[in-house]
Amino acid sequence: MAIRHQKSTPSPPSFVLYGVEATGKTLTLRALLEESGNAFSWLPCHECITARHLTERIAATVRNSLDFDEELVRLPRSQDVSTLAVFLQVTLGKRKEAKHFLVRVGGEGGIAG
Repeated sequence: MAIRHQKSTPSPPSFVLYGVEATGKTLTLRALLEESGNAFSWLPCHECITARHLTERIAATVRNSLDFDEELVRLPRSQDVSTLAVFLQVTLGKRKEAKHFLVRVGGEGGIAG
């Protein structure tokens, strides 16, 4: 996988890890991401009930994973994807993050990254 290499190595824009429940997908992926040294955010999507809730959870999860003070980085209050994209660009730019993985955990035996 690309995340096992240097931070400058390109990674896939997304990937899906799918399989039968209770086979270790989540544990394996979390261990791999922690070992890689890359920043990542873990987001349980099955808890998000609206588009606005999802965009706000993504923003909060990324901000919290980067240890930003809540007052320093204000969260967007919108379901608009472009607002979320600007927030992520500014927030990740403040940390000079080369890569940041957003892991969306679904409830149907799959993980999307």
